[in-house]
Amino acid sequence: PMTDRPDSLLAFLASVHPYDTLEADALAALAPAFCPRDVAAGQRIYDLGEDLEGLYLIRSGCVEVRDANGAQLSQLGPRNSFGERGLARDGRAVTQARALEDSQLLLLPKSDFLRLVATEPTVARFFDRQRPARPERPDLATSPVETLMSADPLTCTPDTPVREAAARMAN
Repeated sequence: PMTDRPDSLLAFLASVHPYDTLEADALAALAPAFCPRDVAAGQRIYDLGEDLEGLYLIRSGCVEVRDANGAQLSQLGPRNSFGERGLARDGRAVTQARALEDSQLLLLPKSDFLRLVATEPTVARFFDRQRPARPERPDLATSPVETLMSADPLTCTPDTPVREAAARMAN
């Protein structure tokens, strides 16, 4: 656990979402669980399929996350987290991560992360990577245009009185 300058760690965590939503005493209790990890540029953090130690939070530096095919998914900087997808599944990495520059990471051990997600709804929502369920019926944003158009549009000239246009629409 992190022991250097706990007030500095606390201030950092309080500036990062979702930790900024925690009550002060809950954040103070959580902070010592974060373990600092200094990672050199080019160093591997974890590989695909590896058991994850926990959730990684970037305090400084830059980390690249790649998929199983080696395609870059993201390039993350300070205040970004990674590793949550694998932790939410079976605890194994579904991506690979390496430092692009010298970085300081804060590792929240797996058990502490899972307990935090289980007890703090805001944190659970933040780390929920499931896709939202599709609406049962299409809404305006997902409806095909042809379902929004009437078969025979009603038209009138610019000089048609409003009362007459309203009467046409009512029929």
